[in-house]
Amino acid sequence: MEKDRKALQEAQMRITALEDDLKRFTTESQQLETKHAKEEKALEAILESLKGDIGELQAQLAAAQEELAPFSKARDEAKAARDLKQAELDLVTKAVRDIDAQIEAAESGSKEVRLTAGGKTGEGLG
Repeated sequence: MEKDRKALQEAQMRITALEDDLKRFTTESQQLETKHAKEEKALEAILESLKGDIGELQAQLAAAQEELAPFSKARDEAKAARDLKQAELDLVTKAVRDIDAQIEAAESGSKEVRLTAGGKTGEGLG
């Protein structure tokens, strides 16, 4: 019987300790849940403020892009005109080179003809 009483006392002490642990854990759990809820609200507030900032920034970006649209169009038109003029310049440059080559060839041929003709007349004079 003594053993039973001692076992019963130990069991009661164990139950009391477990009940105390349960109360402590319940209190900690409630505190953590409260803290979690506060942190969750703070996070939601931060996200909401960022949404406002992001929305404002997006509006500013759209306005800036709208402002730049005419300049972008003008820039694109100027690039196209420059490319067209460059192509024309390339064609004219090629034509000038071809003409220069033809003139050089003609002058070269003319000199040969004059040299040949001069040689024949030189022989007749001598």
